[in-house]
Amino acid sequence: MSASSREPEPADLPSKVIRASFATEQAVYGVILVSGMIVVAGMHRATSLQVLLTVVVTVLVFWIAHVYAGPVAHHGLYEHRERSSGR
Repeated sequence: MSASSREPEPADLPSKVIRASFATEQAVYGVILVSGMIVVAGMHRATSLQVLLTVVVTVLVFWIAHVYAGPVAHHGLYEHRERSSGR
């Protein structure tokens, strides 16, 4: 039996859960966004506190937009399915 086909050890599971949670498209976009913000803020000679506040506010705005976009994108989707199925 090869090492690649073995069952994961119980100790491997937490790292797999963490990787699955943080290795997402959203995480990659977030890293790129925050990295770019830090670079731009550094070019404008912002203090560490200013950079932190800018990052926190921007991430909060993007999170709110993400939460809002889900319902807007799915608005009426289930209503249409119910009508087409005769409910």
